[in-house]
Amino acid sequence: MSSIKSSVSRRAIWESHVLTWQGSGLSKAKYCRENKLRYHQFIYWISKGEQRVQPKTVTAQTPKLLPVVIKQSAVSPELQIKLPNGIIISGITVDSVEVLGALMDQL
Repeated sequence: MSSIKSSVSRRAIWESHVLTWQGSGLSKAKYCRENKLRYHQFIYWISKGEQRVQPKTVTAQTPKLLPVVIKQSAVSPELQIKLPNGIIISGITVDSVEVLGALMDQL
């Protein structure tokens, strides 16, 4: 019975140290030096606490569907004009239609 009692009190002592360290702002090594603790034991008890916090089993969750918004491409499709003499004018977009009109007036 005394080994169970000592195990419970040992756990309580270490958990108290872990909580105090978390609020201290000190590094693990510095906290151990200041409190005369063995670093490897301290790390062990920190990891024990993390294991208890994390769930043991992973429960399947229903996947959530998110709406997808498809935006129109920022790049307008390009047009090409092939003139009878073989010259090709390419790269014509909605933004350059006015320039194309001025160019055609010159031809």
